[in-house]
Amino acid sequence: MAVGIVIFILGAMFAIAIFVRGQKAYIKRDLDYRRDKGRYYFEDGKLTLNSKNPYPQAALIEEIEHVLFTYDIWTIKNQFKYWVSLTIVKKDGTSMKKVSYVGFKTGSSPLLPEEVAKDLEDHGIKCVLPQGKGTIFGNRS
Repeated sequence: MAVGIVIFILGAMFAIAIFVRGQKAYIKRDLDYRRDKGRYYFEDGKLTLNSKNPYPQAALIEEIEHVLFTYDIWTIKNQFKYWVSLTIVKKDGTSMKKVSYVGFKTGSSPLLPEEVAKDLEDHGIKCVLPQGKGTIFGNRS
């Protein structure tokens, strides 16, 4: 009796997992990850944050209030591997899903937040970077 219940529960969980996976396959996305582009690109008057996970985020440049950078200053200065997250905040106050990138100090294309911010500001997009000196416990001012 107990074995039958366990098998039934496991079967139901498996069926739910297959259903959810199938639904994800049919979701129509506006954008797909573009391997030939960099981590972000400008196209058709839009800024697109190119990412596989969760999916690329795009917004019209005229609708963008600012781009919020989230990272640890100390980690970028002192570690080989670091994470940088970008969030597009629109003028109506809504923000898009956060897109995170892994950067390495060496390699073909290190993701340095100051260089990305400078490039975005050259296109007329305001950027908000963390302030302070940074410690292993986060950004402290």
